[in-house]
Amino acid sequence: MDKLDGNLIVSPSLFLAFGSPMQAIDFDEYNEALCDFLGTVAFPRSILIVSPFWVTDNIKINSVDYPELIYDFDEGPETLKILTYPCSGNPDLAVEIKNLLDSRDIEAELEMERGLDKGCWIPLYVAFPDMDVPVVQMSIPKNASPEELFRIGNTLSDLRKTGVMIITVGNTVYDETNFDLEYKYKGADDWAKELDNWIYERVKSRNYKELFNANNFAPHASKINISRLSPLYFMLGTTIDNDVSSVIFDDFYYGNTAMRSFVYINNR
Repeated sequence: MDKLDGNLIVSPSLFLAFGSPMQAIDFDEYNEALCDFLGTVAFPRSILIVSPFWVTDNIKINSVDYPELIYDFDEGPETLKILTYPCSGNPDLAVEIKNLLDSRDIEAELEMERGLDKGCWIPLYVAFPDMDVPVVQMSIPKNASPEELFRIGNTLSDLRKTGVMIITVGNTVYDETNFDLEYKYKGADDWAKELDNWIYERVKSRNYKELFNANNFAPHASKINISRLSPLYFMLGTTIDNDVSSVIFDDFYYGNTAMRSFVYINNR
């Protein structure tokens, strides 16, 4: 990655799929595609990251100098539980985020104790193995509608113009009843592929009306896993003028777990 040149380069906004914690040690096509993409963009001054594993009544923003890791998983070998990711936090950015949210009357508070959950540090372990980018995690508000999540993302979108890379972690399709860690490449059912394609086609066309009402418009809507899809609505709000969307990786792992990952990148 090239270092950011002042404020002239707009950092991208990424939606990264979460398969399992094994991604940290099981290098595969997903890891390779993500690293290849990041090699083409400017090095961020900091990262704001949102995962589906931190849900709170109101928004909380991690404001710890050196966040610890939360090993919130049972699956995988013991090797996973001895991994470390000693990145720094960015309390100044956390305050900046809170001030932006306050300016739009969006309730938020600083969190001074919580570390980074698996939805944050596992993808970061793959994406930034040198651990040289400060990280701030923000929670998902529990009862927020898709429109409200979009508004939160929109409120923070200008951070990208200052070199903050926004990373949102989730899944377009996640079928926990069919999740099988032992058979990574078992293949996906047709309904999962159809739902994943439907969602991304509307991401590309920015058809927010249908995305916000996916339960009414999407094929196989009863299969939507809202906890994994909610971060997408936040990510959509972080888009800015002249953004274009591009797929980083597109496949299914562990059954009906969509690993589709994509980016909004600015060409100005």
